[in-house]
Amino acid sequence: MFYGLHPSCMLQKVTTEKNTLAERLKNAEASRKRFDDELKRHAAETQAREEIRKSLEAEVRRLTHKVGQTEGEKKEKEDQISRCEAYIDGMESKLQVCQVRDLASFKNR
Repeated sequence: MFYGLHPSCMLQKVTTEKNTLAERLKNAEASRKRFDDELKRHAAETQAREEIRKSLEAEVRRLTHKVGQTEGEKKEKEDQISRCEAYIDGMESKLQVCQVRDLASFKNR
């Protein structure tokens, strides 16, 4: 007898302890699997957020570039309009001079 226990009692106690430890191991492995699954899910979400962030940053860069181009084109058009207005003003002045000259020559006849 070991520690005053009958061998069949000792075997039963060891078997019970083994079963308890096996159940604890099973629970620990299930918990670890849940943790691993949660960790994988979190990593996938983090990666997805990172991809979205990079995509949005690229879109912001593209739109910023486009706005810069549009502003440049707008400035170019405004300059072109100013040149056209100056040309029109010059032509109107020439027309007025011609009209005054024609009117003067008509009166002198």
